Amino acid sequence: MNALRKQIDKIKPAFTKGGRFAALESVFDGFETFLFVPN
Repeated sequence: MNALRKQIDKIKPAFTKGGRFAALESVFDGFETFLFVPN
């Protein structure tokens, strides 16, 4: 799971404001929350 977390953190800047896929930021956040559900 740690390797997956590293990959997500690596591509995250592309989905934040000013990134290449900024329009899909909410989709990325939903996917990240689905993978790493907070306790």
